[in-house]
Amino acid sequence: MWLITFMVDSSMEFKDYIKAGATLFAAFLGATFAFRLNDNKEKRKESLKNKESLNFAMFTLARQANAISTTKNGFSRFNSEFELAFNMPAYKNPEYKDLIQNFDDLAFILESGDPQTLMDLTVEQERFEQAMSAISIRNEFYVNEFQPLLEKHKLNKRRVTAEEAEALLGERVFNACIQGATEMKGHVFESEISLLKMHKKLFEMAKELYPGHSFVKWENQA
Repeated sequence: MWLITFMVDSSMEFKDYIKAGATLFAAFLGATFAFRLNDNKEKRKESLKNKESLNFAMFTLARQANAISTTKNGFSRFNSEFELAFNMPAYKNPEYKDLIQNFDDLAFILESGDPQTLMDLTVEQERFEQAMSAISIRNEFYVNEFQPLLEKHKLNKRRVTAEEAEALLGERVFNACIQGATEMKGHVFESEISLLKMHKKLFEMAKELYPGHSFVKWENQA
C-alpha cells in the first residue's frame, strides 16, 4: 500500500495555498481547454474530409453515368445485336482511367447506419468497368479483325448483311461476335440504370449524415 504524504511549508500562509491552488487549477483548465479545442478541430477536419469524399464519390458516379449515357446514345440507330456487332463503327472512347472511386477515403461509411452502401458502391464501380471493358473488346475486334476483312473484300463502304459477315468470319466467330454485342448492350443499359440509383442512395445518405451541406446532385436528362 502506497502512502502519499504532503510536505507543508509552515512559513506559507493560507492565502499562499489558495494562490498556488488557483494557479494549478488554472493550468488544469487551460490544458483541458486546449485538449478539447484541438479535439474539436480534429473532428471538424475529419467531418470536412468525409463531406468532400462523399461529394467526390457522387461526382465520379455522375461522370461514369455520363460516359455510359453517351455510349448508349451511340447505340440508338442500330436496332439489333447484329447491327451493333458489325455495322456500328468503332468509337474511340476516352479511357476513363480516372473514374475510380477512392474507397479508402470512404471507409467511414462502414461506421454509418448503412455500411452496405460501401459494398454497393464497390459493385457499381465493377459494373462500370465491366461495361467499359465490353465496349473496348468489341471495338478492338472490329478494328483489328473485322475491318481488315471488309477492306480486303471491298465491303467497308457499306453495311454488311448477316450472310456476308458470317461468310467472312465463319459460324463460330460470327456467333461469338453477336453474343459479345448482346453482352455489351446489356452491361451498358444495366449500368445506366444502376448508376442513377447508386447516386440517389449516396446522396440521401450524405444529406442524412450532414444535413444542411451541399452535395453534387445528378439526374439523367435523357
